[in-house]
Amino acid sequence: MDSVLAGTTSKITATFKDETGAAVTVVNAMTLTIYERDSLTIVNTKNGTDVSSSFSAGTLTLTLTAADNAMVTAAESEIHIVLIEWTYGGTKKGKKEIPILVYLVDKAH
Repeated sequence: MDSVLAGTTSKITATFKDETGAAVTVVNAMTLTIYERDSLTIVNTKNGTDVSSSFSAGTLTLTLTAADNAMVTAAESEIHIVLIEWTYGGTKKGKKEIPILVYLVDKAH
């Protein structure tokens, strides 16, 4: 699992496979949802946000902003789930969850 300091910018790169294991290189639509795993709180209003334009030649490249990596609980760390959903080949659908550990700076050091 990747980790990121809360309130900083990060980058996600992902590839996708179809039901046969072949690379998906063309999508009809692709959306992004970011939520905190335990509370299910949506992060930075990213709920079904269209990210199709960030998908090219079989790879999705996203820059998550500082607000996308903001803490939404009072904990010292939390897990955000980056959920990517896509349609391809007309009516076929896919989903991928990418967990990210978001943490606060240890102020003691």
